[in-house]
Amino acid sequence: MTKTPKMRSKKRKGRPDELYSSFNGVTIFWGRADDPRSRSEYHDYAKRWLDGGGVFIDPDGTATGLTLNPVAEPEQLTVAKLVELYRIHVKKKRGEAWLVCSGHGSRTYYALEDLERYAGAAAVDAFGPLELKAVRHAMLERNTCCRNEINARISRMKSAFRWGAEEKHLPASIWHEVASVKSLEAGEFGAHDNDPVQNVPVADVDAIVPLLSEDFADLIRIMQATGARPREVLRLRGADVVKVKGDLWHARLHAHKMAHKGKVRVLVFDDDAQTVLRRRLLRARGGALFDSCCIDIDDPRELRATIEVMRRAIKQACKDNGVKTWKPYQVRHSVGTSIATKLGSLADAELVIGHSTGKVTERYVHNLVERTKDVVRRWRAA
Repeated sequence: MTKTPKMRSKKRKGRPDELYSSFNGVTIFWGRADDPRSRSEYHDYAKRWLDGGGVFIDPDGTATGLTLNPVAEPEQLTVAKLVELYRIHVKKKRGEAWLVCSGHGSRTYYALEDLERYAGAAAVDAFGPLELKAVRHAMLERNTCCRNEINARISRMKSAFRWGAEEKHLPASIWHEVASVKSLEAGEFGAHDNDPVQNVPVADVDAIVPLLSEDFADLIRIMQATGARPREVLRLRGADVVKVKGDLWHARLHAHKMAHKGKVRVLVFDDDAQTVLRRRLLRARGGALFDSCCIDIDDPRELRATIEVMRRAIKQACKDNGVKTWKPYQVRHSVGTSIATKLGSLADAELVIGHSTGKVTERYVHNLVERTKDVVRRWRAA
């Protein structure tokens, strides 16, 4: 009778214990010991392994035997060690708070967690496209991430190998092989896509804004006028705002999502936004405009916590007043759609919203049917 390998716990300094097992000589990490999903994944895997007579069976019926590389020899560089080195590099480069709390950073954080969980004991020298696909398959089996999120995490795993090649921790050929893995396309291997973020009607926003605290109400009003991200507004300082009498004001942001790429981000303020800014500028005297609700605007943890408090306040206000729940980021989507619809230009929306390419902006414009109909009408009338 085939005996099921036991689940064991690995101590990790400064972090929660990690659960792992060894199947057919392959060490597989299930995740954190304090996460119920880790044990669930182990039991699901073990059941399929037993049903296959000690050989792992993919959902398509193919017996794979091993899903990852054998455990590395003591002198070999393991994937777990590469992840540890890359994590240290990222923390030095961006700061620990960026890795945990920013949008791009948290994706890197979870990507490294997944890579370490599913392939940590494998030897880097023997890691290639098939092994990366095995990691991706395990993520698909877990079914907690949409297709875009899985692709994004796999991309960040590739970045870890690229950095390893740059630092001479591994041959460049390994990175090239790993980089050859294509992104999942829609519907492949059962990967699901989340529904796109939808616009929020102006009436719904206007109904809730007066019920929020002054700080959050002002923040939403500026977002409505500029199409800015919540973090961009929270980081505004009085010294950033350039006032021009009788004209639109503007601010050039020094800290924003794409600042590390050398991109320039400018917010332009109309009369409605100026009304809010005048009041806050008197208090700020050149300092942070929203320090009353976000104490440290340079700390990603503080920014994330403030946005979460605002999101919950909006959700509760919507629930109490019978308004369909909306999230702060939907305001930005609505601005992009409004600009593209009224001006008929995706490039104009791209400029205001602050995207580098129109491909990203397309996700913010939700009136595709009406735009297509308009094109056909103008084509028939020509």
